[in-house]
Amino acid sequence: MTEYEVQCPETWAWYTAYVRDYNEKDKKLLVTYPDDWKSAEWLAIEKVRYKFDESRLVHWRPAENEEVECKARAEEGEPYGWWSCRSKKYVSNRDLNQSLFSISFSGWGTEHNEILSIDFLRPRSTAKTLSPRNMHRQEYEVPLELKSWVQQHLADESLLELLAPHKNVQSQIVHIDYVEQRNRLLLIGVKHVLTTLKDIVAIYFIKQMKLLQLKKETQALENRNREQREEELKAEKVTFNIHPFLSGYLRGKHGRHIEAVYKEGQGKIINIQPQMESVYIAAKDKATLKWATDQLQIVCKKVIIPEAEMGQIIGGRQMQIEDIRNKADVMKIRTWKKWKEQEFELLRQNQYNRYRSGLGFDQSARDLKNGQGGGGYDDRHYDEDDSNIPEIIRHTTVDNIFGEHDVIDLTYGFETPQWQRRMSAIEEEPSYDEAPHEFSTDALVIIGRKSRVDLCVFMIEMTLNYFRTITKTRKKVFDLRTKINKIKGNPPPMYGGRGRGRGGRGGGGGRGGGGRGDRGRDRERGRGGRNGRDRYRDRDRDREAPSHRYRDDRDRGGGGDGGYDDQKATSPTEDRQVDSFEYGRGGGGGGGRRGGRGRGSRQKRGGFGGGSSARQYQKKQPVYAANGTDTDATQSQSQSQSQSQSQSQEVDASGSEKKQRKRGARARKKKPKTNEAAPQAGADTNN
Repeated sequence: MTEYEVQCPETWAWYTAYVRDYNEKDKKLLVTYPDDWKSAEWLAIEKVRYKFDESRLVHWRPAENEEVECKARAEEGEPYGWWSCRSKKYVSNRDLNQSLFSISFSGWGTEHNEILSIDFLRPRSTAKTLSPRNMHRQEYEVPLELKSWVQQHLADESLLELLAPHKNVQSQIVHIDYVEQRNRLLLIGVKHVLTTLKDIVAIYFIKQMKLLQLKKETQALENRNREQREEELKAEKVTFNIHPFLSGYLRGKHGRHIEAVYKEGQGKIINIQPQMESVYIAAKDKATLKWATDQLQIVCKKVIIPEAEMGQIIGGRQMQIEDIRNKADVMKIRTWKKWKEQEFELLRQNQYNRYRSGLGFDQSARDLKNGQGGGGYDDRHYDEDDSNIPEIIRHTTVDNIFGEHDVIDLTYGFETPQWQRRMSAIEEEPSYDEAPHEFSTDALVIIGRKSRVDLCVFMIEMTLNYFRTITKTRKKVFDLRTKINKIKGNPPPMYGGRGRGRGGRGGGGGRGGGGRGDRGRDRERGRGGRNGRDRYRDRDRDREAPSHRYRDDRDRGGGGDGGYDDQKATSPTEDRQVDSFEYGRGGGGGGGRRGGRGRGSRQKRGGFGGGSSARQYQKKQPVYAANGTDTDATQSQSQSQSQSQSQSQEVDASGSEKKQRKRGARARKKKPKTNEAAPQAGADTNN
């Protein structure tokens, strides 16, 4: 309510009253009185003036015969009003300390004169009465959300100061009030001021609505925080460490990872508070806390692997390591080279960018993303403004980022081929302490959730153990074969490559099939020393020196696949050397040619040819008796010689018959009358 002073038409005294409304047609104001000592009434606007300025009372004393206003009342039960009068100094002998004044009321004669103290006097009011000129009445609609706010500020008499801070504007507003029945704000004042205030009030209401909404949200947030603190006192809590370089994997892009954990927690996660080197989690129960910890505990581990086994772990086209990564569900697996040159530099650059105010680091981040300067990072770029960067970030390197338990060594149990050969010569069980060996190592860097990284390390370890078990099993099989051959007296299989060559051609037609021996790596092909074109000379030589035939056929025929070596074995029964090779399947003789082509076992491909005789020779190897004699050598040699001779005779006979028929046909064409030479030639051939 706006306080004014109205003049009583009967006593001409001024009483305190409040303006309630204005009638523009009659130019009257509706006023009410304090405590309703008088009923509300419509008064002419000229009978209303602004209230007295109380600041004039400071250090004021009425002068002699000064026109002042005194506080008095006409009847008992009425409030005091301010009456116009003149004051004179009154001196009393009884109380010199009290200032008393003789008052004479203007227009009432001397019979109403009184002696009053200074508290009942004030200077004559200079406030102007209101003028009906340009006086206007305006109503503004109030949003329901601001109803209580408007009423509160009206009671505090501060609403007008909020809407119109300037004193000049406030002086032109006669009245401001809230009409609850119509939910409107009523303003009475000068017309052009009210027109201007219309837009100001609308904008201010919109602003205040936003402020109130924000205040409600803030209050709700405070209440929620208070409830959250109360819940945290009863909740399950955990704090774990995380390296600052891994904070990006923890938060995710724009904090989406943490938001997803909150959402999947279904309201059971009370608080997730990531810090520079640690993460604090509070949940309502242990199961939810364990799940949230598993989702947010990001680690980076280094797995040391022998360099020789890195190819087995990576696999062809990286299929093996990708399969492990997908099944283990880790974020990244990087080789040590890529970790050192690319991934680590990108992580370091991101952390430096976080703490810098901006020195072109956005372009540097784009260059790293596009592969420009990611590997060859310039350390001078970090010296621009690094004062606010924590020491743990500035001092982190590719090695010290891994903690004591973040480096896993999987090289134990690896055996190099050289060490395996060395252990083969030891009769007793090999010992790693007695036979140390050195080899080069490589590493894999795995980034992801702790549980998934541990699973990935376990899968890599199982894969390595699988390949190592296969290698050891093959070695044991090889050692067992070596011992068996040693017991039988056969030459042991040699270390070396896998020889695959071409044997020499025998005298007959056709090519013999080769066989396979022990597995190796290197494959070389060679040709035997003889081609055996002259079958008659070979046949005669076989008849004269059957023992010499094996050396020649060994050069012509096909032997088995196997390791090659220069080791020799000397037969005790005859003074000749037999080449040592892995016994395979000899080359079978063809239909026309005796030795055929086969696959030998030596570096320069040769071997035993001659079809079945070569196979029999390979199956029947000499076994040396205790007295130094060859028990099976003579039998195997005689059997192989007889079979070779019979086979060569059959082949020569069949070949001669064919040639005889061809010669006879040619002779008949040239000399049709002399056809007796053909049987004679055929007889010579048969002989």
